[in-house]
Amino acid sequence: MGGSARSRHRLVGLASAVVLGVGGVALSAPLDQVPAGAATVGSGAAASSVLYVGNQPWPQHTAPTGRITSYVLPAQGNVAPQATLADLSPTNLAFDGAGNLWESDQITETLRALTAAQLAAGTGTPAVDLSLPSHLIPKGLAFDGAGDLWVVEETTPDHETFVAELTPAQLAAGGTQAPVVTIPASRDWGSVDSLAFDASGNLWVGTSNSVVELSPTQLAGGGSTSPPTRRVMSPMIDAAVGLAFDPSGDLWVGNYTNFTHPLVMFTPAQLDAGGTQIATTTIDAPGQMTSWQIGFDSSGDLWSADPVLEAAFEYTPAQLATGGTVTPAAVTGATTGLKSPRGLALKTPPTVASVAPTTGPAAGGGTVTITGTGFTSATTVHFGGRAATTVKMTSPFALTAVAPPGHGTVDVTTTTFAGTSATSAADRFSYAPPPGYTMVGTDGGVFTFGGAPFEGSLPGLGVDVNSVVGIVPTADGKGYWMVGRDGGVFAFGDAGFVGSLPGLGVKVNDIKAFVPTPDGHGYWMVGADGGVFAFGDAGFVGSLPGLGVKVANIVGMVPTADGQGYWMVGSDGGVFAFGDAGFVGSLPGLGVHVNNVVGIVGTADAQGYWMVGSDGGVFNFGDAGFLGSLPGLNVHVNNVVGIIGTSDDDGYTMVGNDGGVFTFGDAQFAGSLPGLGVHVDNVVGIAAG
Repeated sequence: MGGSARSRHRLVGLASAVVLGVGGVALSAPLDQVPAGAATVGSGAAASSVLYVGNQPWPQHTAPTGRITSYVLPAQGNVAPQATLADLSPTNLAFDGAGNLWESDQITETLRALTAAQLAAGTGTPAVDLSLPSHLIPKGLAFDGAGDLWVVEETTPDHETFVAELTPAQLAAGGTQAPVVTIPASRDWGSVDSLAFDASGNLWVGTSNSVVELSPTQLAGGGSTSPPTRRVMSPMIDAAVGLAFDPSGDLWVGNYTNFTHPLVMFTPAQLDAGGTQIATTTIDAPGQMTSWQIGFDSSGDLWSADPVLEAAFEYTPAQLATGGTVTPAAVTGATTGLKSPRGLALKTPPTVASVAPTTGPAAGGGTVTITGTGFTSATTVHFGGRAATTVKMTSPFALTAVAPPGHGTVDVTTTTFAGTSATSAADRFSYAPPPGYTMVGTDGGVFTFGGAPFEGSLPGLGVDVNSVVGIVPTADGKGYWMVGRDGGVFAFGDAGFVGSLPGLGVKVNDIKAFVPTPDGHGYWMVGADGGVFAFGDAGFVGSLPGLGVKVANIVGMVPTADGQGYWMVGSDGGVFAFGDAGFVGSLPGLGVHVNNVVGIVGTADAQGYWMVGSDGGVFNFGDAGFLGSLPGLNVHVNNVVGIIGTSDDDGYTMVGNDGGVFTFGDAQFAGSLPGLGVHVDNVVGIAAG
């Protein structure tokens, strides 16, 4: 017997065990787990953030005469661009999850994409050129969590406005594409120019004098937006051509024709309330005259393109919190190449601000919410060195991921086309050790796995025996008892000693099982003949000799939940019930003839039990569910010596005399002796950790 029957080679690699009581310590840990603070996937020097600005000279011409300029941050003053891509007419910019920069081009009435390589080189014809039917002029852009591009489209010459959705497949194909969803804007909204998704997947639309919310249901169905989910109107909104949410859920609005308040902010409470609202925070002129597209970098700074002053302004979190007339930093001047800047996008590495929950099981599988900045639809997540599954972006500031199996405390990192998040104490996730289990040998040597604590062993005490027949844990898992076939009891940790047969002068040599009372202040022993010995607060409620029943094959005992009764089982699967233990079946009663039953374990409510044979065959009775067996897996052994159940009764673990472990149902494999290269043949019992 070696490893788990279900995935032996994989599970051995996950083992983490303490082997004590046999003269040493053996430890193992997965090689693909990276502890917190160590190097992780993509770690190294932090990638620089880059600001991209779309310049669209005015008046417009019949051919593109604008350009996209880029600046490595931090940047301010009259700095030369890192790269310049000419012959474009970018009104708005947006990055997709792969790092392609999309522009809405009002001159050619197309959507165009530049690859990361083109952006770095500063040259090249757009890799994708896409248009919508019916001469629709593209304006505002926003990508959702699935990677679909949402576009504000305006018809010519009647200026009707639509919000349209294009799938990643359509974006890759280019050419003329009919939107999969088209949502007409209400005429009373006035001009529609900008888009932004909030953390719940609602799409907010910037209009002449309001911001309008469209729910995921409305987005999926298309059609009428009357009434919208919410509409926030304000005298402080005047041509909302820029929208951006901050990590707190506040919506910032860039005004094109409000020269008093080029930037205003509304809180989540104001957005939820709808109706007419006065902005909570305003950024006032003369620091900035007007605003077009806006966006946040990973430091929380808000960038705003000003086509009037021909600058890109940068507001720090402190300035945004204060509001009023502040003096922002700016990229401005003749060397910058800025000319009527309108579009703005930031290539900024993601950050992780928090993970919730911060702990999870070693088996993984739990959904973890990650907050931070810079997330995209193509974000990947790693827990230490292992990739998470089912990553779902809900906004640039939040995503969920399913944790992979793991060990110890690790950093949760996120990776996008812009780089990998730097590690910090805020991204730590700790794997709880598996519930674990404890094995005991005939010499009283103890082997602990997973979260089971080591509380001592007989060899560690210098006690030399070869008669131990079992081990049972205390209720809180912080101690255990061993029993010898002579009824000698050894207590470790918080296990209390309340007597033994040698202490009473009783001489036997056939004790087969030992079980504690629910409060741990007593215990019963049973012999091969069904004789019962009660200690502490364990109540004697009967024995086979007391009934005149003569057997010599009892192998196990299970108490009832209240400690007022117990079952015994024989090697033939015969069951004897005493006290308030209810009889729920036996193998002879089913006409099943065996002679190799080696153990029994009850369900949590004591309304059922499992028996196990030396071949790993399992028999279930009462409310105990069948979750598998070794013969059912075509595994052939004859050395199984014990079985334990999980706390939810949805799994069980078997152990062989060599310390090999087999798990079924939701029982977690925490290691085995063969997996550690330990060779023994004297394991006689297993206890839940």
